[in-house]
Amino acid sequence: MEQKRELIVNPFYSDLHLGLDYYILSLHKKAKRLWKRGIYTNAYHPQSPLNPWAFIRVCNEAETLRQSLESIIGAISRGIIVYNECTDGSEEIIKEFCSKYQGFKCVEFPHSVAQCRCTQEEFESKKTLADYYNFALSFIPQGEWLVKIDCDQIYDAQKLKESFALATKPTDIVFYFRMNLHCFDYEIYLDKNSPILDPKDHWLICNNGLSFDNAIQESDEKGVYYWELLQIPCEYCEINAPLNTWHFPLLKASRKSLASKYNHIPLSDYKEVIPTRFLKRIAPDMLDEKRILRLLKGE
Repeated sequence: MEQKRELIVNPFYSDLHLGLDYYILSLHKKAKRLWKRGIYTNAYHPQSPLNPWAFIRVCNEAETLRQSLESIIGAISRGIIVYNECTDGSEEIIKEFCSKYQGFKCVEFPHSVAQCRCTQEEFESKKTLADYYNFALSFIPQGEWLVKIDCDQIYDAQKLKESFALATKPTDIVFYFRMNLHCFDYEIYLDKNSPILDPKDHWLICNNGLSFDNAIQESDEKGVYYWELLQIPCEYCEINAPLNTWHFPLLKASRKSLASKYNHIPLSDYKEVIPTRFLKRIAPDMLDEKRILRLLKGE
């Protein structure tokens, strides 16, 4: 599988109190010290990219929650699960999972969160997605690694684990893309209009001064459209990992009504819609319909 490395200059680095050059130099010196001590290659050391925190946020994802959480075991042994306003049994599933796997902690975010599309009043009166994400991030120590996990996705633990080895210095960021699927009548279908999603919003990254802000795309009398934006306070090296997850964005209760066979094609026809540049990063077993169905059923 091919991986891409590219140096990215982040426009937000000027917010640092330290000069950029000094900050980058300090990170590289730190990386050399960690390598000499064998920390980056030690899968049990808290500062190793081989031992990241799972960074998980949940709101009513019971349809795929248990399968998603169980699928990362074998790749990840610790994590923070923050949830809010769950009414579908998600909270109970999370607590059961954390009691089973002691390295995972769960915390309730005790506020209402304005959805990505909301009224101006909701945006001003409720907590935002950035507030929610920063709350979760506050549980992950500085200098330690985290990998973003979404619970409408099911993971290939072995491929996820292998991707952690792609990071070799604290300014590396491993990015993950996803394949948009849905299950109709016990058959797996692929979103024909958006088969692949690669907005660089899923990553393995070192927590060196990370934070989230709100990116407002629209704001008028009709309402606000926004999302959370990770602020990365330095230059970084972009590494694109092979596919290690199956994404089911329309299985959750709040989106099920949006699912239509008209907008999907059988998974077996994937070559018709997935661009070649992504096909090169997809192993054949990630397109195995029987395997995907077994995992979706929790088998």
